[in-house]
Amino acid sequence: LDLSSNRLEDEGGLSLLLPNSLRQLNLSSNPLSAPPLLLGCSLLLSLDLSYVTSMALQSATFAPLPHLLQLRLQGCGLQSLTEPSTSGTGTSVRSIFCRCRCLQDLCLAENEIPTLAAVEAGVQVLRQHLMELDLRDNPVSSGS
Repeated sequence: LDLSSNRLEDEGGLSLLLPNSLRQLNLSSNPLSAPPLLLGCSLLLSLDLSYVTSMALQSATFAPLPHLLQLRLQGCGLQSLTEPSTSGTGTSVRSIFCRCRCLQDLCLAENEIPTLAAVEAGVQVLRQHLMELDLRDNPVSSGS
């Protein structure tokens, strides 16, 4: 389903439109204010949120997508690939991708990811399956 370059600002019933059997969803270049709730899309394999700059991504965003293989987040203004995590031992950070461990293709081009350490913190949970990682046009440096 290609809904790219429309004027979708919020989820506003989008989940009602999406069939449970949906395999690909393109929401790129929409002024979404929050990530869509994709609760009924557990079979989704490909999601494109490129150039959606005003939403905060969290691991919960991808929780309903256990079979996701391709994720495009090009030009989303991402500066970090982690989020705070509270455990019994205090506060730490975890990858926003911690719930989509089958991901094979991740596009993070044209974002604001500052260091290789920031990349590593975000993608380390994907090492088993990740085959392609696109980091073009980020200010990535080897500093920490």
